[in-house]
Amino acid sequence: SSCRVKLAAGNDPASSVGHLIRWRVGKGSTGAPQIDVRVRLYEGGGDVQGAGTLIASFTRTDVDALTTYEENLSGAEADAITDYSSLFLEFMANEA
Repeated sequence: SSCRVKLAAGNDPASSVGHLIRWRVGKGSTGAPQIDVRVRLYEGGGDVQGAGTLIASFTRTDVDALTTYEENLSGAEADAITDYSSLFLEFMANEA
């Protein structure tokens, strides 16, 4: 399963460091197998999955209980963002 969410509009911090993405995910039912989750950060593309410019991709394996993850963008990833009002996170479960 998958979903895509729009991030709140932010301002360009005019820096290549300190770009932190914080997200939370967990499997839906107790006793079910653990899941793998791939999270992708896109610029643009609206509500269309896989659309826009891929900025970064993060993978977590063996996700069980609801957990908060933090990802720091590299300087190149941060510099690739040109429109902070058009950022989307796309979550894909069981795709490692």
